[in-house]
Amino acid sequence: MAEKTNRTTVSPFNRPSEDVILRSSDGLELYVNKWVLKDASTVFADMFDVPQPPATDHGSIQVADGALPDAKPPPSDNTPPVIPVSEDGNTLEQLLKLCYPLSVSPTFLTFDSVKPVLVAAHKYHIDHALELVRPRLQHFSRTQPVHVYAFAARYGMTTLMEDAARDFLMLPDMWAYASELDGVSGTEYHRLLMYRNRCAATLKDLIATPLRTYFPDPDAWIWLTCSSCRKHRCGDGKCVPECKEAAWFRAHWDKLGTLLHATPALDAIRDPKLTEEPMKEAVTCSTCRNKVFRHMRRFSELFFAEVELRLSKILLDDVLR
Repeated sequence: MAEKTNRTTVSPFNRPSEDVILRSSDGLELYVNKWVLKDASTVFADMFDVPQPPATDHGSIQVADGALPDAKPPPSDNTPPVIPVSEDGNTLEQLLKLCYPLSVSPTFLTFDSVKPVLVAAHKYHIDHALELVRPRLQHFSRTQPVHVYAFAARYGMTTLMEDAARDFLMLPDMWAYASELDGVSGTEYHRLLMYRNRCAATLKDLIATPLRTYFPDPDAWIWLTCSSCRKHRCGDGKCVPECKEAAWFRAHWDKLGTLLHATPALDAIRDPKLTEEPMKEAVTCSTCRNKVFRHMRRFSELFFAEVELRLSKILLDDVLR
């Protein structure tokens, strides 16, 4: 258990002219402005707006988890009232920096370092804190999506859950474990897995659909018109003409399908190197080489847009309905 010693912090929380002192669980005292707290937190706003009884404990105000404290006026020497809170000094200081408009926003190096601040923001209903640290959370979510998703699910942070679910699509191991899962229901974890399955299914359907469904104009794409490169996919020269396409493009299409099956996310196919191999083969053809770069660039734009459109239609909140 941390030793409790009364100590003060740095600017802007060391000004005795402020009208409230927040005292952390490990004894750090932060001088804050009551109106800033009221504006940032509905919990503190409600507390300060309720008429208070006379002080009985040297101006101390106890904030209990899940309950509004009884605020007490300052003692006769005009010392600001003290509000003991359950958060440690570092958590409390980082949280308050998110409340003060002129304060330097804290930098969180790890996901574990931001978690207690978000828990405190949830406790005090400081709703804008999540938006302020969201860019940093998105950084953590890209490498630890299950951790972030489970944490967000526990506290009902739906926007953060959605961000993490999209990042989960890029995780090679969909069964990755995170300690935060111990704090959520099986339903929420099942929702995450079902979301990934839905995304994988819609992209599998995309790859399984005949190419000409997406490229109906045979004169628009070189891999559907080049007489030298086009071959029957089925190997049967007597089948329908729609079965004919350039072998180098068919190999590229199949590669896209393999990647999207493993990681059903748009970022899985954004690597420009994916088009290098088919284009190397295409430029050996005197017919294809004049159009392949322009056509592949256009194809990638259209295909990326189709993948993104399909994924955008699958909502995390709807997968269990």
